Amino acid sequence: MKFLKYSFLALLLAIVTDAGLVFAYDAPMAQGISMDLVRNTPQWGPWKTKNTWTWQRYENLSASTWLTNPCNSCQIVSKLFDKDGNTDLGSVSTPGHTVTLNTNTMFGQPSDYHLSIWRADTTLLTTHHTAMWVINP
Repeated sequence: MKFLKYSFLALLLAIVTDAGLVFAYDAPMAQGISMDLVRNTPQWGPWKTKNTWTWQRYENLSASTWLTNPCNSCQIVSKLFDKDGNTDLGSVSTPGHTVTLNTNTMFGQPSDYHLSIWRADTTLLTTHHTAMWVINP
C-alpha cells in the first residue's frame, strides 16, 4: 500500500511538472530557417509570436550554390514585417554574421512577425541558405 501511494505521488508530480514546463515555454526562442533563394526573389518565412520586449536578430549560418560551396560572399537580406504591415529597412549579412532586425523601436514590442529573405547580390543561381531567427532572446 505504501508503494502504491508513493507511485501515485510520483506520477502526480510528473504530470504537474510536465504541464508547468509546457506553459512556461509558450513562445519559441528561435526559428531555424533553411530555404532555397531563387534568383533574387523574396521568400517569406512563417509568422512567429514574440512575447518579450527585446531586439530580434538574424544569424546567417551558411549560403551555397552549386558553383560555390560555401558561398562566403553571398549577401542575404532579411527584412522584418509585423502584423500591421510595418517593416524595417532590411539588413544585409554574409554567412557567419549576425544582424539586429529592429531599426525602429516598434519592433522591440511583443507582436506577430515574419521575415522576407532574399539574395542581395545579383545571381542567376539558386542559393541554399540556412539561418537562425532569434525571436525571444
